[in-house]
Amino acid sequence: LTDKSVNEIEELKAACENENANPRDIKIDLAKRIIRDFHSAADADQAEQNFINQFSKGNLPDEIEEILLDPGVYKIAELLVDTKMVDSKGEAKRLIKGGGVKIDGEKIEHAGIDISISTPKETLLQVGKRSFLKVIAR
Repeated sequence: LTDKSVNEIEELKAACENENANPRDIKIDLAKRIIRDFHSAADADQAEQNFINQFSKGNLPDEIEEILLDPGVYKIAELLVDTKMVDSKGEAKRLIKGGGVKIDGEKIEHAGIDISISTPKETLLQVGKRSFLKVIAR
């Protein structure tokens, strides 16, 4: 999807392997080129800024999917499965144990924790660095 030649791409690979370049910077440049080709330079710049805000600065993404749930108390592992953030309770428990789950920005330490979903409060679920979901009581 890029107009870079095979030789240029090989040079970028070599620069990463020899630690002469940061792979993240090369990926950002390639992503910007592709976005610019398919959309616009402004979209490419905005995508870069969104990436920096979310992954370098740790800010929340601008758009987060929302889901409505019945008010109540949920086990965190079950909530992650019910909201389709993970495929199974086992996966949820493994992610929690590895420190990959946050509720409202706080790392969850144990899979047996109860989460209260009630109005008017929104609950922000995060799995890994990229998966976010706002849970809102109906």
